[in-house]
Amino acid sequence: MPMTALLLMKYFVNPLASRLYFAICSAILLPILLFPAFSAGQIITDTYQLEQEGYLRMPLETPHGIVATSNYATEIFLISDDRKHVLVSAPGAGMYNTLSPDRNLVGFKNINDEGLQAPAILDLTTGETELLHDHVWSAGQPSFFGENGLAFTIGNTLLVYRNGADEPEEYDLGYYANIAPVSPDGRHAVYNNERDQLMVMDLADRSVRVISEPGVAAYGPSWSRDSRKIAYMSNGGDLFVYSLDAGRNYTLGQGSDPSWHDDSRELVFMRSEIEDFQLIKMYIVRSSFDGSRQEHLTDPEATAARDASVTRSGEVLYFDALERSIIRIDQQDNRKIPVFKQEPGNGGDSYLREGPGPDATSTTGTTSTTGTTATTGTTAT
Repeated sequence: MPMTALLLMKYFVNPLASRLYFAICSAILLPILLFPAFSAGQIITDTYQLEQEGYLRMPLETPHGIVATSNYATEIFLISDDRKHVLVSAPGAGMYNTLSPDRNLVGFKNINDEGLQAPAILDLTTGETELLHDHVWSAGQPSFFGENGLAFTIGNTLLVYRNGADEPEEYDLGYYANIAPVSPDGRHAVYNNERDQLMVMDLADRSVRVISEPGVAAYGPSWSRDSRKIAYMSNGGDLFVYSLDAGRNYTLGQGSDPSWHDDSRELVFMRSEIEDFQLIKMYIVRSSFDGSRQEHLTDPEATAARDASVTRSGEVLYFDALERSIIRIDQQDNRKIPVFKQEPGNGGDSYLREGPGPDATSTTGTTSTTGTTATTGTTAT
């Protein structure tokens, strides 16, 4: 997690201003400061050049290949057959992407030329994009649950579609929350309130409780597969797990961008180390949900690892900035296997064995009709 943004964000009292400032720092300022030096002795001196060349972020395994985005989060890529295909190109399309349980659908937010937002899903099987709602001023990121469940916010309202229903259940959250995922079993939803506390709503009786640590501005909640735990981040840089069964929080130490193993007992995340306001180490940690057992999956002295995610088979994917590669960690012997190597290029458009692919889909953010799909190589209007 960008530490400069986290430290400076403490000066804001207004929660909305905090989130806006954090988003700006995360998307613009921190990538410029992201790789100034590492203890392995590899130093990137021209960080502006790095930004212009581009780098991959947030690799996620699917049956169709690896879904990823760029450092500007303006694309959704599919990496398959040693090629990087552009499936969606639109402002913010690569931020906070979610996967359906079968990993065939990608949830994202579509932002049009007027800055209006609509929740959307990308079907990796057909390459088509479908808007789930008309464009509005405040729409949330889609989340998936159960066999065929889907949820997203429109303004202050959480809309929950169960089992492919045409009409949603509606829940008034009292405040707009961009991220409000429903638990895999469909029984609870977690979201931020106006004070940046994390709330859990029981969708059966609509009761609400605060779960985040007192005095902590919390964000980025993610459910474990068993629906009994929630990992979340804080503006102080610490990572927490809340257990619904124990009714308490566990502190995992400094960390960001958690990804759960299917057994719900462990998760992986990125840990960074700062010295004299300079980021010197980034590495991947595996931890038990209560923090009692932790291990380094990558060498803090030799890698700049970030954006870890757990595959269906239990292996771990991550991006190494020093190697400029997406790496897979073999589950059996912990070997690091390069999956896709990025080559420097103008604007981040030159990658090893890259090609547009016959099924590439492009969405420019101008779609405005509910249910409209963008087919291969076209822009829906």
